[in-house]
Amino acid sequence: MQPNTILLFAVFLSTFSVYSLNRLTDLEEDSVNVPGRESYVKGKEKSLLALCIISYGVALLLGFLVNPVTVLVLLFPLGIGILYSLEVSPKLPRLKNIPGMKNFSVTLSWAAGAAFIPVVFSYPGLWITFLLFYFVFVKFLVNTISFDVRDIEGDKKSGVRTIPVLLGRSRTKLLLFGIQSTLIFWMLIVISEGIFTRYWLLFTLSIVYGFWYIRYFSENRKRGTFSRDLLIDGEWMILAFLCFIISTFS
Repeated sequence: MQPNTILLFAVFLSTFSVYSLNRLTDLEEDSVNVPGRESYVKGKEKSLLALCIISYGVALLLGFLVNPVTVLVLLFPLGIGILYSLEVSPKLPRLKNIPGMKNFSVTLSWAAGAAFIPVVFSYPGLWITFLLFYFVFVKFLVNTISFDVRDIEGDKKSGVRTIPVLLGRSRTKLLLFGIQSTLIFWMLIVISEGIFTRYWLLFTLSIVYGFWYIRYFSENRKRGTFSRDLLIDGEWMILAFLCFIISTFS
């Protein structure tokens, strides 16, 4: 499929909005985990909230203009983001405060967008859609838990029971290796069935790279916040660029 620039921008705006909303609700944790981010946001809460609302509104409008069905997919991260970041009811805790649900909900929202927006335009079948969804889901799940390893101290002080807080650094590392290892079996299925043939090398490099940064960032030593953001989340920029190269010249 040819990339749709307008739709890519809409997804960017929706991601920006939900992520920025989370920054507003997590100021206490960020004051310990990432003081620079907390100091940047503090005092700009109203402006940032307005920017979130405007960005999401534009995202929904753009999605509607391309294909009205995409609005449903674009709204999914917002619904998850509200449940994750806000206490909707005194009887219902924030998803972030339920061990493991934070990672699951955030991962589910991003993986759903990546896998199901293409389905709106061209349905490749349930099996291929599931395989794509699973790859993205596992990658994001490993990423979110890896960032929680960095945030152990701040989450402990804030009373947030993340997986690394409950399991500790060493056992979380083993859990991440186990989750990442499922992609080896995923890769064997993809190869045996001849799916995504142009991207086999790219998938393989991504899987191997995932094992590397799990080991690198799970060690009990200080790693720069910027380097973690760049090396973990920045992988998607590299993957997107390589996908573009492969699609253009193969």
